[in-house]
Amino acid sequence: SWRASAFLVTMGALLITAVLIARWIGRELVSAPSAARLAAMTIIPVALLIAQPVLTFGPLQRDPWLIGYFPPNQFHNPTTIASKPLALALFTIGVQALFSRARSTALFVGACALLVIASGLVKPSFLMAFLPAVALLACLRRGRADWRLVIGGLALPAIALLISQYGFHYRMGASGQTVLWAPLVVIGFYSPVDPLTIAWKIVASIVFPLTVVIAFPALLRDGRMRLAWFTFAAGAAFGYLFAEGGGQADAGNFLWSGQLAAFVLFTV
Repeated sequence: SWRASAFLVTMGALLITAVLIARWIGRELVSAPSAARLAAMTIIPVALLIAQPVLTFGPLQRDPWLIGYFPPNQFHNPTTIASKPLALALFTIGVQALFSRARSTALFVGACALLVIASGLVKPSFLMAFLPAVALLACLRRGRADWRLVIGGLALPAIALLISQYGFHYRMGASGQTVLWAPLVVIGFYSPVDPLTIAWKIVASIVFPLTVVIAFPALLRDGRMRLAWFTFAAGAAFGYLFAEGGGQADAGNFLWSGQLAAFVLFTV
């Protein structure tokens, strides 16, 4: 049935995500005792797949869908779950494009472009956060980035897909829908938007990665960490600063970018 098929796809995406995280951890702990390495590869992926923001008691906790927070996991949205393994794979490619000395072959660039398109078709939210972060770091690194992979494997397919999706949905689709510059309008439908509330929601969303950076500031020299933080910043900016017109502003669809970026940040 369709329901059983959807269940298999969704559970398969969760399992693939867990396996990818376990492989990342395993590569980082090659010198650790085998029992500790196995425990980390088993426990940490599960923890990352159920992590949530630190919530306060009272009205803020009752915000519909945690509007304004960036929860790294959402169990009610199948396309977000299916996007996670693709987001992790794209992040790995972005790290290679920005920080690897090796130069990519045309075949690899083409495969990356197909992965970008697949990710955007499932849900374009991560691409919207990831592409600006890659572009910024590529400009900062200039001659050291793999520009063939950055442009041909990531930027061009992502831009082409996002423009076509924009045209199909907002120009050829529902009448009156558009993208608006509307800082904090979406959040304002559900909660206060004073500076203290907004600051709390951002910090509460990323207590774990923020604590890691405070405890180990040298990690910010790691390219993976910088790319993850820039991606989250771009995703949060989309969610807080833009809205959909045509009566869709309260849907908060741009918040998904920050939520998927938060999951990648937690993982990194």
